[in-house]
Amino acid sequence: MPSYNEEDILVAIASYKRREYKSISRTSRVFGIPSSTLYNRIFKPDSKNKGYTKQQILSPIEEETLENWIYRAASLGTPISLRLLIILAEEIRKNRGEISAKSTYTPISRKWTERFRERHPRIKTYFTRPIDASRVEATEYSTLKPYFDTLGDLLREKKYPPSAIYNVDETGFSIGSTRGSFALYDRTKPPKGKRQPGRQEWITSIECISASGVALPPTLIFKGKNVNSEWIPDSIPPGWTFTTSNKGWTNDTLGYEWLISQFQPFISQFSNSRTLLLIDGHSSHLTERFIAFCIKSNIDLFLLPPHSSHLTQPLDLSIFGPLKTALTLEVDQIFRNSTYRLPKVEWVEAFIKARTKAFRSPSIISGFEKGGIYPFNPEILLSTLDPSPRTPSPNNSNLTEIRAASRVLRERTSPRTPTAINLRRIVDLTTNDENIPTPSRTLIRDLIDFAESRDTDAILARRELREKEELLNRRRSYKKGKRVALKGKFLLSKDDILEVVKNVEKEAKEKKSKKGKNKKVEVIISSDSEEEESLDELA
Repeated sequence: MPSYNEEDILVAIASYKRREYKSISRTSRVFGIPSSTLYNRIFKPDSKNKGYTKQQILSPIEEETLENWIYRAASLGTPISLRLLIILAEEIRKNRGEISAKSTYTPISRKWTERFRERHPRIKTYFTRPIDASRVEATEYSTLKPYFDTLGDLLREKKYPPSAIYNVDETGFSIGSTRGSFALYDRTKPPKGKRQPGRQEWITSIECISASGVALPPTLIFKGKNVNSEWIPDSIPPGWTFTTSNKGWTNDTLGYEWLISQFQPFISQFSNSRTLLLIDGHSSHLTERFIAFCIKSNIDLFLLPPHSSHLTQPLDLSIFGPLKTALTLEVDQIFRNSTYRLPKVEWVEAFIKARTKAFRSPSIISGFEKGGIYPFNPEILLSTLDPSPRTPSPNNSNLTEIRAASRVLRERTSPRTPTAINLRRIVDLTTNDENIPTPSRTLIRDLIDFAESRDTDAILARRELREKEELLNRRRSYKKGKRVALKGKFLLSKDDILEVVKNVEKEAKEKKSKKGKNKKVEVIISSDSEEEESLDELA
């Protein structure tokens, strides 16, 4: 073990640079540090970093390529987990462009992922939340750029003031259940969760806000045929309206009624010549009478891109999330004292308090700003998206050099090569040879880096392709499903189903051979491979 440490080396280097000692050998003797160590640290300051680099599981080029794959996967909505990161690193290490006598490696540990993230601080872990694939595809640059171009043209042409720009949408709530939330518990005992009565009925609220920070009174839709006065508390704010539907959802009729009885009277109090109403693609906003009334009333409808409301709709950006969080706090307070069925009137009272907290003027204005609508600023969203990448084509001379280098590297790393070859070892030996001109050494290093990056890309691409092929082959191997009618049973095992299918098919063949034509049987071949079993009730 050396009798010096990093601090001793730094002190020795500082003394030498202050010319306290005339030579490195003299400094070496005074501080008890090998002269070669001092020489390398003074005249080759990157030698220590190179030493650490050689000890890394993946080379810097391999890590950089893997880092780019992480960003790519995240942008496609398929983020890479820490466990998958280890698997990909193992794949690169075992399939890199080198032939080594070493056939086994120490498995990569979890600590490596921590060091990897320290070397690449741009990478950040987060808790993933599921999102529909259609939402991911709808939020591409190529989709949102035309939307903002059209919206910008309309805003410049009509010159709407903020009091004439509105956004309407519906949001639903389940009475008897709330969102999950952080809470305190005894760490010596497993947490029991949060008690609640369970899902009861659905209530929908039609909400509308303007870019000036104003919110229209809501319309609450209960499940039922008639509104019960028992559901309406005495503390209801003015202007609120209530209605019912079969399932507590909105529909074409309720959407139209809201437009003529709530929205039109509200905007008529302003002196705006035209009004802009931002809507999503819900069918209740796109009926003939809804559109006709808007045309007649100088209301310009503007349709948000499909499946993009989480990025473009002001209500989703700044209101609905805080509203449901505030409602959870209010309802949880009721559940702490009683977990019996929650009366509608108590839910409405809690909703009134939560809505007061969420529908604040600064929050409403913030929703239009985050969506880039008012003030009009598409870059606030487009700058977070990657435009369609275009791969630059290298010039002919570079292309020739790259192809030549790739051919040589393939030959050197062929499995038929009898001796062990390490590309990084070749680089070190070549670039340290002073007989080779410096430009050539630089070119060799760049070509090796390029080859290593492409090799790592190929390894990851082959793995991705292999996984897709395995999934496709597995799906091809599935047999067509059959729906069978079994009498006298409710619980069916696999053997029960297969036995009945076999008997019914046998019976069908016998009938066909006797009568010479097909008869209706109790076996239905499902072309879409549905896995459903229809059961007759017990007689």
